[in-house]
Amino acid sequence: MAAPTSEGFVAMALRVLVSGILEFDSGKTWSVIALARSLLERGVRVALFKPVAGHNIWGSARTLRMSAELGMLVGNDVSAYMRYLGGIDPGVSNPVALALAYPDPLAFHGVSQYLSATVDTASMLVLARVHDCRAQRTQHYVFPVNVSRLTRAMRREVERLAERLGAAPAHPGETLESLSGPGAESVLEGCRERLEEDAEVLIVESFNNAVAPYNRIVDVVDFFVVVAPGRLMLYSGDRLRAAYELLGSVSRVDRILPVLSKPIATLELPIAESPIELAEHVGPIVDVIAP
Repeated sequence: MAAPTSEGFVAMALRVLVSGILEFDSGKTWSVIALARSLLERGVRVALFKPVAGHNIWGSARTLRMSAELGMLVGNDVSAYMRYLGGIDPGVSNPVALALAYPDPLAFHGVSQYLSATVDTASMLVLARVHDCRAQRTQHYVFPVNVSRLTRAMRREVERLAERLGAAPAHPGETLESLSGPGAESVLEGCRERLEEDAEVLIVESFNNAVAPYNRIVDVVDFFVVVAPGRLMLYSGDRLRAAYELLGSVSRVDRILPVLSKPIATLELPIAESPIELAEHVGPIVDVIAP
């Protein structure tokens, strides 16, 4: 929902959806921050939206500490938004946050059982947060069945954080199922509307190699950016919707890419030490998005 302008009509925020070809490490988050930084430098009001985020707390000591300090579960993507851009409300920018953890291999009967668990979200989910912008309510969950299979040291860390967050015990499968329903989309839409109240451009980051973080967002995006290591490809929202309809709401970027046809613009990206440095190179894409 955008704010009324001085002329009396409603100015809608322009929406940009950013998705990655690879399941991991496409470069979505850095690209989102770089685009936002470039837009901000041009005086454009920007909001960032990561509707659903999952991160593995192994190797994420920084976000564990930040979550404890904030009293709110945050993941690596939103913590990067906060670190490089500031002015981010983590609950609104990321309504659904999922924290995963690798279990202890000794908790399983054999290596194959352990490896199967490590590729199953329901078996690795240990904490979750849902922020409802309309109700102004945040709920945290902890999943004892999975926490019990962690190593002793990690179990202590998760239990300590769960207590700090006031997390309610829940079942991972049931929680994930509820987060895929229409009620969850309504929660995500509420936060999108909140972000658009003060933004001229909303940048939406998908997860993994999913085309969209939830189906309804496809109906309203103006531009679709596909990210791969070293490359950005820009398409119109209309072209995305046509391909989405043709393939029956396909979920993976690698499946939709062949039918998107020629992009509006492409950009080769250099190696950069930070997304702020990367922002110096995304001007040609920003020229199309917000001329």
